[in-house]
Amino acid sequence: MKKMLFATEFFLVSFIFLLPPITFFPRKSTPAPQEIKLTFFCLSETLVCVLLLFHHKDLYLKKYKFTQKPDVFTRHSAVLLSFGILIFISIIFQIILCLLKGHFQENTGSFSGLVPPSSPLLWLSFFSALLCGAFCEEFLYRFYLPDFGSELFPVKRFPFWEVLSVLVFGFSHSYLGIAGILNAISCGTILRLLFLKTKSLAASAGVHFFYNLFTAFSAIFFSSTLHS
Repeated sequence: MKKMLFATEFFLVSFIFLLPPITFFPRKSTPAPQEIKLTFFCLSETLVCVLLLFHHKDLYLKKYKFTQKPDVFTRHSAVLLSFGILIFISIIFQIILCLLKGHFQENTGSFSGLVPPSSPLLWLSFFSALLCGAFCEEFLYRFYLPDFGSELFPVKRFPFWEVLSVLVFGFSHSYLGIAGILNAISCGTILRLLFLKTKSLAASAGVHFFYNLFTAFSAIFFSSTLHS
């Protein structure tokens, strides 16, 4: 009975939060630059993820908190190295786009840049959206899908859930085009390794947040440059 309830929960979470981003394919037309702001859906998703983390805290504690953790130097080194690798990956993909497309953004994607917030309240919404997004993605793709999924439906002799979580995370960025998907797959792999190394969801979420912050400010800068 308990496993059936967990399975129902797993499929509901997958249907509501994991599947919709995969089905959002980029359009050929390029819309106006967008803005990042905190939405009701983002707040709702964050609340659900917090409740799910609390609900499955026993699994999280058993796999990561009650096991031997690396020392402080190792954790900090892993965090800094992972952040550096993520930035390097992002720069490499943008260089490739420049060489292939002749400009910074991809014509075939639905993302054409970001508009900077125009008020302190919108800046607060901007940072809150990035923070909530980083936490939700880390919980869903770095813990819930690979760890809870493998606990619920174990697959032996093949890291099925590890591969699936990275691919689902990658294709959830389909709105950024092929380059965005490949970039997300690469970054998702690094973030999962960081999570396994540090045994801390806070560490991977923190790195994810600052990476999103870096890419957002880069998009704002290049968007304002291209549209000036």
